[in-house]
Amino acid sequence: MGKIIWVGWPHLTRAKVISVSNEKVRLHHNDQQTPIGLHYSTEHNTGNLHKQWISERSTIIEHNMNRLGIELGDVNVIVHAKNLKGYKYVIQDNVRMAMEEEWCDTPCGYAFQAIVANAKASELKPPAKYLTPTEAYPTGDTVFLLTQGQYYGCLATVVNADAARSGRIKVCVREAKEPVPRAQAAACAYRSANHAAAACGISAQMLSRITGSILVISGVRNDLPTETQSKINIGLNLKFNKKNQEVSGYTRRCKVTNSWTYSERCVELVKSYAREYPELFDKLAYTMNRDVFFEGDLWPDAVGQSKPQEVQKWLKTQPHNGAARRQCGSEALEPEEMKAIWKNLEEQLKEIKSQKSVNLSVKWNVLYKPELHEGNIAPDSHADYKMYDRIVCVARNITVPLGAKGTVTAIYQPTDGNTVRLSDKMNAQPTYQVMFDEPFAGAMSEDLFEESRFYRMLPTNMLNISYGRQIRNIQTDNNEDTNSWGFTQPPAILRRDNTHHSAFASYSPPWEMKPATPEAKIPEAKTPEAKTPEATNGGHKEDPTTLLRSLLKISENATDQTKQNKNKDEVNSNWRSKDKQPIIPQAKTQPQNWRKDTEYRPPVPQSDWVNSNSNYYKNQPQAPPFVPFAPQYPPPQYRPRNNFPKHLPSVSNLLPSWTQNSPAPFQSNQANENPSNSKSSQSNQSRTNQGVNNPFVPLQVQTSQRRANNVNQPPRNMESQPPTQSLLPKPQPVVAQVPQNNQPPTNRTKKRKPRIAANLPFQFD
Repeated sequence: MGKIIWVGWPHLTRAKVISVSNEKVRLHHNDQQTPIGLHYSTEHNTGNLHKQWISERSTIIEHNMNRLGIELGDVNVIVHAKNLKGYKYVIQDNVRMAMEEEWCDTPCGYAFQAIVANAKASELKPPAKYLTPTEAYPTGDTVFLLTQGQYYGCLATVVNADAARSGRIKVCVREAKEPVPRAQAAACAYRSANHAAAACGISAQMLSRITGSILVISGVRNDLPTETQSKINIGLNLKFNKKNQEVSGYTRRCKVTNSWTYSERCVELVKSYAREYPELFDKLAYTMNRDVFFEGDLWPDAVGQSKPQEVQKWLKTQPHNGAARRQCGSEALEPEEMKAIWKNLEEQLKEIKSQKSVNLSVKWNVLYKPELHEGNIAPDSHADYKMYDRIVCVARNITVPLGAKGTVTAIYQPTDGNTVRLSDKMNAQPTYQVMFDEPFAGAMSEDLFEESRFYRMLPTNMLNISYGRQIRNIQTDNNEDTNSWGFTQPPAILRRDNTHHSAFASYSPPWEMKPATPEAKIPEAKTPEAKTPEATNGGHKEDPTTLLRSLLKISENATDQTKQNKNKDEVNSNWRSKDKQPIIPQAKTQPQNWRKDTEYRPPVPQSDWVNSNSNYYKNQPQAPPFVPFAPQYPPPQYRPRNNFPKHLPSVSNLLPSWTQNSPAPFQSNQANENPSNSKSSQSNQSRTNQGVNNPFVPLQVQTSQRRANNVNQPPRNMESQPPTQSLLPKPQPVVAQVPQNNQPPTNRTKKRKPRIAANLPFQFD
C-alpha cells in the first residue's frame, strides 16, 4: 500500500494504492507511521460498508464481462487505487524544475487478479522539457495569474525570470474591468402536453407523435419485414426518449413528473407544419397506433410522387434543425435569455475599453502556464463553476483562442457512457457551454445568433474569473426599501432580545401588553426613539449608526438606567414582552368564582323581559361551562301554591311519584333511630297514597299502580269488610321533610371542594 502499480489489465495505467479490502476487513494506508510502527489502519466491513463492498465487487465483475469480455472468476480481494491524472512542473530549491504526479480525486476498485505490481516499463515518466526556471519562464512568455483578487485570471507577460532564486518572477499584468452579466427573464414558459395540444388544435397523443419520429416506407403496404426496408423520417425530432435528450428552445423534460413540456416556438412550428400538410395530419389522426407507416397509407392518391421526400426537404429548412441537443435535466439558458444577456454584455463591453498595465513581482506558484501541465489537470482545483460566471480560456491546443473571455450559459453533466476504463467513468467532469465575447472560427452557433460564438469547454481549459474576483453576487443597483406605490415603508422596530429567535418573537398577546404608567417612565433624553414615517420623510437623513440605534432601541444610558430600576420582586413575565420599565406591584384582587354564585333569582314573566328587567338579562355574566348545581324540577310555573282547596287533603307531605319506590334518606335515618315510628309512618303513608290521588302524577299511572298493589293482596271478604271510614287522613306526626327543589335554597356554608382544573367538565369528590 502507498506504492504505484499498474491496474486495469489489459489496458494498464499507473495508479497509487490507498487501501486493500476483502469481504470482512479493509486496510487503509496512512502517510504517517502509527505508534506501533504500522503505515495502515484496520476497519471491519460491517453494516453499510459490507453492502458497499458487495456492490463494488458486482460492478467490477459486470464491467469486465460486459465491456471488456473478461471473466474474472471469484473476486475475493479488491485493490482501491487512484489513477494517474497528469504531471505538473514545480520549482525545487528555486534552482531546478521537477515533475510531480497528479492523481484522481475518486479512487477506483480493481480485482486483485487484474493488477500488475511489478511491471517493467521503458519510461515511467515523460522526458522533462524544462530543467531550470529560466527555461520554464522565458522573457516575453504568456502566463495567467492565480492570485485571489482583482488580478485573478489576468493575462500577463514575463518581464524577467532572473530573480527566480528568490522565489518571485516579475511580470507585466494587463488589467481590465470585467462586466457583470445579469439574469434576464426573457424566455416564455413551457406548456404541458394538454395545453400545447389545445393551442395547436390537435390531441395530446398526436402532438407527442409529431414532435418525435415518424418513419415512412415508400410505396404501398407489403408483407415484407419492415426492419429490412429503407425508411424516411418525417417527424420534427424535437425529443429523444431513448437517448434522454431534449432540444434547446423547443422541448424540455420535467424533473418531477418526467413528462415532456413544449415551448411557444414548438407550438408555432407544429401549427405551420399542419398548415403546410393538412392531409398528412388527417391521416395520422386515424393511424396513431402504428410504429411504421407506408406511403400508400398516408397519401393513397399520390403513391410514387415522392411525397415523403418533399416533406423531409421542407423540414430541413425550418429553424429547429439548428437547435442544440442536450441531456434532459441540464442546467441551460434558453435562446431568448442568452440573446438578452448578450445585449446587456455588449453595452457593458463598449463602456469598458481601456486597459492598464501593471508590473508585479509574484511567486512562481501563483502563475499558470499551460505548457507546464500535462494531462487533465485543472488550473485551479478549488474553483467551481456556476451559471453566468465569467471565464477565460487558458489552453493552447483547442479551437478557442488563448485569453478569450466568455460567460457560462449551460452546464452539462457527464453522460453514463460505456467507457473502457471504469475510473474514467467515475472521475468524469461536467462540461460547460460558454458564450464568448468575440466570435471565432470553429465555434458553434445557436438560435437567434447570426455569428458563431459558442463552445463547450472543460474545467481543465479555463479559469473562473467570477470565482477568483468574487463578482458573482455584485449588484450595481441600489435596492431601496420602497413598494410599488412609491412611498417609503416605516422602519421596523426590533426587540432587544438576544436569547430567542422564534418567528413569533416580536408578537405579544393583547393581555400581556402593559399600559404605560406615569410612575414608571424612562427618561426621554436618554432613550433614542424610532422615528415615525412622517418624521422620516420630512426630516433630514440621519447618520446610519444613529438610525440603527434608533431602530434597535439600543443605548448604553438606557440600559444602565433599566438595570438600576429593575424590581427584584417582579414576576417572571412572558419573554415576548421584555420591557425594561420597572413594574409597580398592584393589589391582588380575588377573582370571582362562578361555582359560588348560587344565589337564587326568581323567574320573570316573559312580558317583562324586554321592558322592566331588560338590563338584567342583557348584562348577565357569561354562563359557566357546566351547571354547578342540580336543576330545579318541576319548573316554577308548575309548583304547588298555598291556595290549595281546604276540603282536600294536604299534599305537602307527599313525595313525587318517581321517588315512591326508592326510600328517602331521612326515612332510613328515622328507621334506624326509632323502628316503631318508621313502621307507623310507612303504613300511614301507604294509606294516604292509596286514598288520595297525587296531582303531580297522571291518573293512568296511579290506576296502574293501584292494580299492581291489589294483585299482590288477597281478595277481601265482603262480610268482614270494615265499616266505611272517612277519607280524610288522620293527623300525622311532624316529620322533617327533605328540602325540595321548589323552595329557594338557603345560604349554607358548604365545604369547598379542591379545584382540579378550570377547563374540565367534571370534578371529583
